[in-house]
Amino acid sequence: MDVLVSGSERAPLAPLAGRRAPRWLLALLAVAALTTAGTGLGTAPQVRAAQGAASLQVDARSAVAVRPRGRDGVLLLGLRHGGRGPLRVALDALEVAGVRAGAAAPVDVPAGGAVDLVVPVAVRDCGALGAGGTARLAVTSGNRREVVERDVPADALTAGCGPPAAPSVAVAVAGDGGSRRVEGDGVRGVVAVRVRNLGADLRLVRVEAEVPGVIASGGSLRLPAGAEGSVRLGFHVPDCVGLRRTGRIVLEVQADGVGTRELGFRATEDEEARTVRDLDLDVLLRGCRAGRPVP
Repeated sequence: MDVLVSGSERAPLAPLAGRRAPRWLLALLAVAALTTAGTGLGTAPQVRAAQGAASLQVDARSAVAVRPRGRDGVLLLGLRHGGRGPLRVALDALEVAGVRAGAAAPVDVPAGGAVDLVVPVAVRDCGALGAGGTARLAVTSGNRREVVERDVPADALTAGCGPPAAPSVAVAVAGDGGSRRVEGDGVRGVVAVRVRNLGADLRLVRVEAEVPGVIASGGSLRLPAGAEGSVRLGFHVPDCVGLRRTGRIVLEVQADGVGTRELGFRATEDEEARTVRDLDLDVLLRGCRAGRPVP
């Protein structure tokens, strides 16, 4: 019995000792090795992609213009990528009650880098913001694309609705009078713009009027949170014939944690589009009538 068992276990191997393995066996082993290696190479990009998307961190801040009928501006999604390989990130959807998002250009985030994804937003009802919501982000790494969800806290969007807990910019404006004088075929003067800071401490870097036929720019102003100040906007209309009664005021502001942003405010009304102006430039716009300057 013992001899029979020993023979059955060892006899088939004994003839191979000191000999080459058959060609068919070598070929089979080679195919198996190639198959295993190919499988490993095929899954590696997927593993790297999954690690890349999982490593994406998001911080939300905002910069908004506070208007008579709501607030709009940008939601800044700060993307930080701690994984390997670059990522392309696009907004798939912003799911926050009371907020409407516009189209956002996709951004490329390098490995170990940080980039802002700028999302235009409109907040029509502060009370509807609730507890915040979710940003659905389409993340592409190599040939793999997946959608991930990241939280957007309510305080990132409540700028202008109340004291913000997150870094944010919220600015309201109003006309504050001014003066003008006739100069040749046009007019020259000053418009005072009152600025209220409803967000974090900020610095008003630049004020400009974007009105066809007008050259206008103003000075800087530092405004702590909750403060209000006035800035003088000097303007010149070289020829009243070229003045158009449309346009807006643009404020360039800086704030820690948010950076430099531009906010635009309407200076004219459009009854058909049901838009209401945010401030008046009457001192400027009424300086010309029928193509002629008015004192």
